[in-house]
Amino acid sequence: VVVRHDNLAHNLTLISDALVGNDALGTPVVVSWLPQYHDMGLIGSWMGAMYTGGCGVYLSPISYMQDPVLWLRLMSRYKCTHTQAPNFSLRLTLRRYLAALRKGKAPKDLDLSSLKHFFNAAEPVSASDIDEFVETFSKRAGLNASAMVPGYGLAEHVVYVCDGGKQRLVVNVRELETNQRILVVNDDDDEKVGRVLVGCGVPGKDVDLLIVKEVKDGVFTSLQEDQVGEIWLRSGSKTRGYWNMPEKIRKEMFMARLEGQDD
Repeated sequence: VVVRHDNLAHNLTLISDALVGNDALGTPVVVSWLPQYHDMGLIGSWMGAMYTGGCGVYLSPISYMQDPVLWLRLMSRYKCTHTQAPNFSLRLTLRRYLAALRKGKAPKDLDLSSLKHFFNAAEPVSASDIDEFVETFSKRAGLNASAMVPGYGLAEHVVYVCDGGKQRLVVNVRELETNQRILVVNDDDDEKVGRVLVGCGVPGKDVDLLIVKEVKDGVFTSLQEDQVGEIWLRSGSKTRGYWNMPEKIRKEMFMARLEGQDD
């Protein structure tokens, strides 16, 4: 994507407001293994730390994959306040930690009580993975459950859209996938019927959001609550298009309009 200076500045301001917008989060100390050629690693983790006047401790993705528990040890050693990772790393890190625990090789003085903001994004968020990770490390390392904040972003919006998701809904998976409709079911329904959806928070006032569907070629209409569709965003973070892609694609994807809408 083509990211201009004003897009980057706007998105870093959104990140700053979310991460250190109140005194409770304070000056961030980031510990991250995310690759810095990826938007969440480069902008969310590295530039975000600089922009907010914080500091960062970084290890390579290869080092993390070889020893996921190293990530936890570094967070403990440097009193990490902020970290970011996709959901798979919760499963991987927990599995390796429990394996080390069974062998008597897990770190005994692990302390994650300083962690205030664990941004879980970049792939679908799993409620069960969050619960298992938080349950284990709240007991063994003092992790505060409120630190785990599912979020949402995309490169076409520089990186960050929102975080702080708390809501969970158990929905009928057949209605969701077949009819694009949200039908809430009971927690104890058959797992083949119910699927837990984890909320990713609500964008701030500087970000406009619509859920839409295409009614005919190139014509879209806005949807009501409990309907499934495309996510449309508009803000100063919206990038200018894809590098070396035709103008037609830019207009369709970056300058889309609803039916009957001029602006």
